[in-house]
Amino acid sequence: MEQHLAAAHKSAAATVSGLSAGAAESANVTLAASLLSTSDAYASLARAAAGGDTQAYATASAALGRAQGQLKAAFTQLSQLGYATS
Repeated sequence: MEQHLAAAHKSAAATVSGLSAGAAESANVTLAASLLSTSDAYASLARAAAGGDTQAYATASAALGRAQGQLKAAFTQLSQLGYATS
């Protein structure tokens, strides 16, 4: 499951990075970076789970929480610029 989520977020980051965002360029860059961070965290969770490494899983879980917070902030930034994010 985590591997699929990692791949989906990585794909979304690549798509977002390729967009011409005009006035929202800064928010777009933030969104792409947040998507990549979330992808990396999910990939780390998958590796930790597959290896049965509880410490690595806890570390990855904390990283995922931070990444999701960054992702939420990026969506808030886009919303403040007038973009629908839901």
